[in-house]
Amino acid sequence: MSSSVRSPGRVFGPEPEESHEKPSHPAWNSDALAAMRSPDAEACGPALDALSAAVFNDTDAKALAGDAGALLAIFEGIGQHPFNAAIQSKGARCLRRVCLKNPLACASAAAIGVLPAITAAIENHPDDYDLHQEVIWALSTLALTYETCIVAASRCAYDPLKRLDATRENPKTIAMATFIIKKIDEWRCGNNR
Repeated sequence: MSSSVRSPGRVFGPEPEESHEKPSHPAWNSDALAAMRSPDAEACGPALDALSAAVFNDTDAKALAGDAGALLAIFEGIGQHPFNAAIQSKGARCLRRVCLKNPLACASAAAIGVLPAITAAIENHPDDYDLHQEVIWALSTLALTYETCIVAASRCAYDPLKRLDATRENPKTIAMATFIIKKIDEWRCGNNR
């Protein structure tokens, strides 16, 4: 007897063997991750943009990118360019998109020290309000969802967020920052400090 059955328009056969290799994507293959870590902003920026676009609203892609080491590459990339506002902004956006609805990525981000790195961007670029908004969106994605991240935010983001100039920032940015500050205050008041 044949191992496959013919049906009108389709062939049913044995199940394909399951591959244990993780699919690689151009946005998080080894070359792309190396570009994100690059001291050359011309290589780092487009790599961060590509990753950000690839994981946007795609839960499977977020998990695969995280497994491939994208969070560490983002962290190292923004660390290579602390005074480049464009790279900092792209890194914060990338971080937010990889971590949104991805508990493992959020925990990993807190563990490798991403929160202090992106919070430093606010202080390194005090007049870049678009960058502040990206950083605060990333902080809110992390800190408002997972306790490990609120603990890290309480240590590194509280004072920079309190110092934001409400008269110059976007009202949405101030609202998000205020909400993060209140969550940190709630956590601190619960004798968790």
